[in-house]
Amino acid sequence: MSDMGLFLKTFFSNISIMLTLMYVASLIYKYTLYKLSPNVKEILFILLAILCGLTTMHYGFQFSETALFDLRFMAIIVAPMFVRHPISILIIGLGIGAARLSFGLSYASFVGCCNVIVMSLLCMLICWWAEQRNWGFYRKMTALVLWINTANVVIIAVFGVIPSSEYLLEIAPGTYILSLILSFGFTLLLREFIMEANRKWQLHNYNIKLKEQYHISEEKTKELQLAKLELEEKNEQILLASRYKSAFLANMSHELRTPLNSILVLSQILEENIDGQLSDEEIRYANIIHSSGEELLHLINEVLDLSKIEAGRMDLDRSEFSISETLEQMSYTFQPIAMQKNIELVIESKEGVPAIIYADGQRLQQIIKNLLSNAMKFTEKGTVKLSVYPIRDKKGIVNGTELMADWLVFSVEDSGIGISETKQPIIFEAFYQADDTISRKYGGTGLGLSISKQFAALMGGFIELESQEGLGSKFSLYVPWEEITQSQGSEEACAREEAYVKQEPPII
Repeated sequence: MSDMGLFLKTFFSNISIMLTLMYVASLIYKYTLYKLSPNVKEILFILLAILCGLTTMHYGFQFSETALFDLRFMAIIVAPMFVRHPISILIIGLGIGAARLSFGLSYASFVGCCNVIVMSLLCMLICWWAEQRNWGFYRKMTALVLWINTANVVIIAVFGVIPSSEYLLEIAPGTYILSLILSFGFTLLLREFIMEANRKWQLHNYNIKLKEQYHISEEKTKELQLAKLELEEKNEQILLASRYKSAFLANMSHELRTPLNSILVLSQILEENIDGQLSDEEIRYANIIHSSGEELLHLINEVLDLSKIEAGRMDLDRSEFSISETLEQMSYTFQPIAMQKNIELVIESKEGVPAIIYADGQRLQQIIKNLLSNAMKFTEKGTVKLSVYPIRDKKGIVNGTELMADWLVFSVEDSGIGISETKQPIIFEAFYQADDTISRKYGGTGLGLSISKQFAALMGGFIELESQEGLGSKFSLYVPWEEITQSQGSEEACAREEAYVKQEPPII
């Protein structure tokens, strides 16, 4: 019984058997059992742990015909690493205890059976204690190894068939230390085995998810390709419809302008009444026909302009443009209207404004006319003011892009009805009126501001609105300073530019 070689042989054979069984079980699990539910896996581990205990007892060290020494308690130590329910540990202990009794009924087998059951209860208690204290893996397993090995020594010394003095003095010192070392070693090996198995399982799941994502991406790619084809077809249809619309509007414009021009000419002749054959009432009728025809012609022009902008066919004719002449023309056009409505019209050009700029004069005048026309229309009393001035380093949004630049500003401010904050964002939409009653009371189609905004964008600028309902509005057209103060290569234009625009715009 003092032969340590036999003890070592018993310990290492027990460990080797357990490792072999665990490796075989891992292979079976890897290729056949990994898809099973967690409860089934736990039942299979319980059976494996009982089998390990039975096998180690079969190859244990035989002290006598009834006394048997082995490492059956190792299955109890490692059980918490694999099972989720504490009762499973007790089932493993009961199973190994029953297996001990299968070697023959005796006092030694009864003590061995009780020993493994007590150790399983102790393992359950330590696991519960560790969970309450939030212990980590290594701290919990250290406590299990120390307490279960110590309990094994105490139970054998107190209840075993080997005399206590002989066991504690000759056997226990070597077997206890060796058992601790092997228990720690076996636990760490299983720890690495579990972590490796988990890594492989995670990698397997990751590969499955990658395949699923790949299939999903392929399906989405096909869907995107189909959507792209549909969009291309719809785009072709839209372009075709746009061409049809442009052709229709061009043809309708020609067909409408011809009789409309005749109406305008004839109504003007009748209005002039050179022969003096018409009565005052008939002259008034001719005047109404002429003014209505002009309004209709203006509406046709606006619709055509809007159509050209939407179709991308609107080109700017950039040339020399006199601001002072434009201001005089605006005064000549709108001063009679202001006098008729008893409104004060103020037109001013502030310091730093160049006399000559390079822009599409027709479109620029059209924007200013639209803004002044709206201001006159919606102002019953007070003032309408047109101001031209430069401004430096102001942020503006041009075609959706925020831009910090220098600008030349054409501002139209009135003391009219104003626009509420809720309706300001949509006031520039085509055919939009701020109120249904406005079109009935003031007239108009709602195209002027929409066309003005798009003309401003074509020039590289924008229109800014400041308004308060009941207190008037201020529309400001910003055109880029650098664009309007650069000629297109004419020597005469360059000379005029040097004379007029060498000064930088002041900060307003």
